[in-house]
Amino acid sequence: MTDDMLREALKNTGTPLYVYDLDEAEGRADAVHAMLGDDIGLCFAMKSNPFIAKTMAGHADRIECCSIGEFRIAVRQNVPLEKIFYSGVMKTKEEIAEVMDLCGERCTYTAESVSQFRDIAEAAEARHIRVRVFPRLTSGNQFGMDREEIKNLLARADKSRSVSISGIHYFSGTQKKEHMIRKELDMLRTFFDELAAEGWSDLELEYGPGFPIGYFENDSRGITEDAVRQLALLAKEIGAAYVTFEMGRFLAAGCGVYITSIRDIKKNGKQTYVILDGGIHQIQYDGQIRGMFVPEITVMGRESGSGSGTAERLDRAGQQNQTNTDGRTEHQGEPGKEAHTYVLCGSLCTVNDILCARYDSGIRLLAGDVLIFHNAGAYSAFEGMALFLSHDLPAVVTWSRAEGFRTVRKSLQTWPMNTK
Repeated sequence: MTDDMLREALKNTGTPLYVYDLDEAEGRADAVHAMLGDDIGLCFAMKSNPFIAKTMAGHADRIECCSIGEFRIAVRQNVPLEKIFYSGVMKTKEEIAEVMDLCGERCTYTAESVSQFRDIAEAAEARHIRVRVFPRLTSGNQFGMDREEIKNLLARADKSRSVSISGIHYFSGTQKKEHMIRKELDMLRTFFDELAAEGWSDLELEYGPGFPIGYFENDSRGITEDAVRQLALLAKEIGAAYVTFEMGRFLAAGCGVYITSIRDIKKNGKQTYVILDGGIHQIQYDGQIRGMFVPEITVMGRESGSGSGTAERLDRAGQQNQTNTDGRTEHQGEPGKEAHTYVLCGSLCTVNDILCARYDSGIRLLAGDVLIFHNAGAYSAFEGMALFLSHDLPAVVTWSRAEGFRTVRKSLQTWPMNTK
């Protein structure tokens, strides 16, 4: 999306704002499908961005819902019930009943524990149906079950009229290096060999590889397309009846931007601070710690280190907080020097609210400038402290060639949620 397009999105909303490019999300899903090949399915983990779940449902084989809330979102967005992969470490009996009453045998369920498996089986038996279940294999944390428990469940399910164990679910984390993924695939191949030796040879595998994304300047994280293809080939050798790769960040990160405006600029000591109307409660990048790393940021309509547009160069220095002709204010540093290095801070009353501790913009920033944070399509909007200090939730806008810009969530006041 160009700056002119994003200005159009801002007309009815203002900042801060999230914008998601649905065409970009579709193209990314198709590209990843091509990397994986025809024999591996694709599951979109909607926790990375629930706003694009409907779009991704048209390009992914499954949509993972990790909570009853996400399930309700998927239903509201008309995600086909057959594509829903109902996951989550905690499922109450009431939540299982709600899903089963609507989906019945059409969706797929995961079991994180023996008791959760039992609850699913009892709910299915009460409805006289037989549902597909994927027990989750633990990676050594609070999620899933160990190998022996899963084998015991397989033995019990063989005699069950209400539950069919169709596959194994495994996900250990995100932003993993290639050698870690290879090690996991080797472990899974060994486990599936064990299962086949004991008579269970027709099980699928739902695997979350946790492919990494590089968010920052000089970020060594990330993975090549060739590496993805090679890992997909290794997955096919596991011996599963069918393999599905489950991912969220790798699909959605590039489809979104977060837009925030400069409200104030000031100099304390040797540091020049930019105060934004957003903050860490609204934008998060995996691996960012108090703004130590520099994500991709552009200044709308102006030249910068990574941006484009018409430069508004200043030919004077030595005055602080000078009012520009359009009403914006510029902060000038020491006389005779251009001050282009800033600390980008949010609007929260905490010293931790630093979006970038050292931003070399390439131009002098002005109060009123609009900053665009890129690669904000996955998790960024959903992992912040949304209710802290009762700031408003930003609006959400989507864009596609077919429908143009659509406001899918207006800005919401949160202060009523924090009082009686």
